[in-house]
Amino acid sequence: MAVPDLTQRHSNPSDALSLGFIAINDIQSEAADLVLEQPTAIDGADVDVMHFSSPFTLPATSRLLCIPPPL
Repeated sequence: MAVPDLTQRHSNPSDALSLGFIAINDIQSEAADLVLEQPTAIDGADVDVMHFSSPFTLPATSRLLCIPPPL
């Protein structure tokens, strides 16, 4: 999913988006754990790679949506 960074203004609006996904979401929970793709250091090497890391939690509500079949 596209996760916007609303902490600052960006000259190009697409620069405010990061790739992320919901790592854990329980239907009964009122929160979701997310991870974003970001530069991540590799242990023992002087290299950063793009990886999903640094999970964080945000308040969330689960909804199940569907499109009914045509009649």
